[in-house]
Amino acid sequence: MSASLIVDSQVTVETPEGVDFRFRTAGPGRRGIAFLVDWVVKIVILIAVGFLFGIFSVLGDVGAGLGTGLMLFALFAISWLYGGLFETIWDGQTPGKRTFRLRVVRRNGTPIGFYEAFGRNLLLVGDAFPGCYTVGVLSMLCTQRMQRLGDLVFDTMVIYEQRERVNADQKALRVAPLQRLECGNRFDLPDRTLSIIESLFDRRRGIVPTRKEELATILADTIRKRLGVEPPDPLAMNQFENTMFLRRVLRTFGTIENVSESPEVAELNEVKIDLHPDDDGPDEIVEIREEIRKE
Repeated sequence: MSASLIVDSQVTVETPEGVDFRFRTAGPGRRGIAFLVDWVVKIVILIAVGFLFGIFSVLGDVGAGLGTGLMLFALFAISWLYGGLFETIWDGQTPGKRTFRLRVVRRNGTPIGFYEAFGRNLLLVGDAFPGCYTVGVLSMLCTQRMQRLGDLVFDTMVIYEQRERVNADQKALRVAPLQRLECGNRFDLPDRTLSIIESLFDRRRGIVPTRKEELATILADTIRKRLGVEPPDPLAMNQFENTMFLRRVLRTFGTIENVSESPEVAELNEVKIDLHPDDDGPDEIVEIREEIRKE
């Protein structure tokens, strides 16, 4: 697939807690190819329905009537229900989007619902005007989040899910401690800060990995600045970059023996955007962040 067919950009979404999420939005090229895959699926469905129509036809007038009704319903469903139904059931994905790791989400990064899924697909009619989806393509090229008309009206965007394959050997690797050469400034952290990080990894709290990464992000940038650690390359970051950094911090300055265990890495292939604003923790962590900055 040539680079000329893919137009992507990165956008940053800030949550109410002040946590920034970076998304890679999918451009017209990748979305267009996914759209073609969906059309192939639709054609296969129509062929299957046509085969059933042929079977019903040999049953006489009643069978022919049933076959005609089935064919008309299939045409209606494919035209108006296909995209909305799949995106509702598959959490923002159709067969074409799933093939190319695309997902529809709200503009704030949260999963879409029935209303957004069906609404944005109904407006494909407007995106197709005056032909070859001209309005939709021009809209994507003129908006920061690559939004077509349906996305703009229903406040959605299409993102590219970057997943990192991790084999069993990689999961078993222990977290490497920070090296003194990595830290251009100080090489210590307050005990209170370490206690907060330790509580973040306390399994009894039941914090899910995606939520843990949100909370880790709040602290990680401040700790990197205190220690003088270079921030990671945004293009090379994995889904749990800040969580893994805090595990390295604990391995270096903490007293926990099992910080090497990394269930987050095991979930890299399954991660979805899932915010849990009611979980405990942000206020105390923000307080600690401010303490670190004052030192």
